[in-house]
Amino acid sequence: MSSLPQYPSDQARPEGAGPNTGQRRRPIFVDLAWLVGIVALLWWLKWACDLIQQSRTATPPQPFDFRIIEENFPDVGLFRTREEIEALLGPPTKYNAWSPELAQAMIDFENEGRNPVPDPSSRTWHKWSDPADQRRWVAVLYGSSGKSAMAFWVIKHGF
Repeated sequence: MSSLPQYPSDQARPEGAGPNTGQRRRPIFVDLAWLVGIVALLWWLKWACDLIQQSRTATPPQPFDFRIIEENFPDVGLFRTREEIEALLGPPTKYNAWSPELAQAMIDFENEGRNPVPDPSSRTWHKWSDPADQRRWVAVLYGSSGKSAMAFWVIKHGF
């Protein structure tokens, strides 16, 4: 006896069976369904990529003149929504801003843990700066993200 496996000869194979005899294991419409599904998926991915590309190339709204921000600053108050504040001040010049002044303001805001503050991971600062003088700015601390986020702290600098 040989240690090699023994395979049946071609003579033992029934008529019409085998890999090259044209016998299919599944109907062709299953293959066509897969093809249609893959084409639809590729079309959807292209559509999604185009949509993402359009959103990246969209021009952001331009900030208001800083004089308008100075005039409207007294109307900005605590617990106003981001949507209300942006209606008064226009779009911020910097979203998710951070600077040493804002770090100090955060320490003052927390008041050594005595103020009930929103979760630190959801806080965001938005800043409106004067393009002519970066030392003049307004910053608002929001307790969360989104248009309905509430202002928990509002500070100004340089005016």
